[in-house]
This record gives sequence, structure tokens and C-alpha cells, in this order.
Amino acid sequence: MKRVIPKLLLYFGLIPWGAAMLFTVIDCIFNIMYLDWLWIPDFCMVIFDLISYYLLEIAAFSMFGIFSAYVFFGRPHRAVLLTLAGFAATFLFPLSRYAVRNVMLTGVMYDIAMLDYFYDDWLLAQTLFLNAALFLLASLLTKLFFGLIFKNSGELPTKMLSLKNPQNFATLIFCAAAVLLATILFFAIGEYGWEDIAALLVEYAVNAVRFFVIAFVSFTVIKWNRKAYQTV
Repeated sequence: MKRVIPKLLLYFGLIPWGAAMLFTVIDCIFNIMYLDWLWIPDFCMVIFDLISYYLLEIAAFSMFGIFSAYVFFGRPHRAVLLTLAGFAATFLFPLSRYAVRNVMLTGVMYDIAMLDYFYDDWLLAQTLFLNAALFLLASLLTKLFFGLIFKNSGELPTKMLSLKNPQNFATLIFCAAAVLLATILFFAIGEYGWEDIAALLVEYAVNAVRFFVIAFVSFTVIKWNRKAYQTV
């Protein structure tokens, strides 16, 4: 089981984080060469930044899937350590993106632009940290609820998307709450232009992806640990 944890962190944490850093480097290169490479289409000035942003989100939510799997089905000390690692990742992943930008773009971009980059990545870090805290709370409350209601709540699930899996139930509550909040804010603001509707639909899609990322990673954690036990 100890050998499984480094593998999980590599595949679901470090690899998507490394891919995000690669796209950040590409985005910086396009910004540096914008005035020299006149053939660069305008979308290249935003697309690689967006890809790195969403890869960082995938990496962070994959970490959520790892630590929640241990919260529900692992040993307490491993659950605590991986939860701390997940919370640390919420800050380290976005701030590492700014570190790359700071190295490559200082002296190329205006100070105000670099400050905007810092605020964007700092806001992402705060958002991910808040999401981690809310997801951990949902996981702990769900574990308590399932433990009180169902005697077999500690059994390892055999289906990835089954709601009999208490971890999937916690993930669904977490993502559904985000969707509900986005919908309430949409109608509270009262602006119904195409851009506003598109932003709401994107929020729905993002939370659907978050659910499947957490569900897939957490089930993979369980499957790999089960396999490790069988080979011991």
C-alpha cells in the first residue's frame, strides 16, 4: 500500500501539474514573441493560459479524490497526511505557475501586468483551498452519516459511479451545491445575455468534469490498493 501512494501522486498530481507548467511556458513564449511573430493568431494569446488553468484544476481535484478515498476507506494517519498534501497543493500549484511567469516575463511585461498575473494565481489558490475545505467537510459529514445509517459503509465499492459509494455521494453533494450556487447567482444578478448564459453552462460543465475527475481518481485509488493487497 505504501508503494501505491507515490504512484498516485505521480499520475494524478505531478503529471497534470507538469503539463500545466509546460503550457504556462508556451504561453509565456507567445507573450514574449508576440511583436516578432506577427503570424500568431489572437487566440494563441489566451488558449494556452486557459489550458494551464484547467490542468491545474484537474491536478487539484485529483488530489481531492486521493485524500477523500483515504478519508473514507484508508487508515487515519494516511488520510491526514494526504489531506494535508491536498491542501498544500491548492497553493503550490497556482503559485508555481506564477513563479514560471515571474522568471520568464519579468522585464518583458509591465509591472501592472505581472501584478494581474499574481492576483489571478493567488485568487485561484484561494478558490482551490476553499473548495478543498468544503469538500473535506462534505466528506466527513457524509462518512458520519453513512456510518450511522449503514453498517456496511466501510466496504470497498465495486462500481465507479454508484451512489452506494459514500465518497461519490459526498462528491455529488459538493458539485451540486456549486451548481446550485451558480444558478442562484445567475438569477439574482438578473443579466440574461448570451455571455451570461454561456458562463452558467460552462460552470455546469466544469462541475460535471470535477465530479467525474474525483470519482475516477478515488475509484482508481481503491482499485490500486485492492490490487496491492492481493499481491502481498
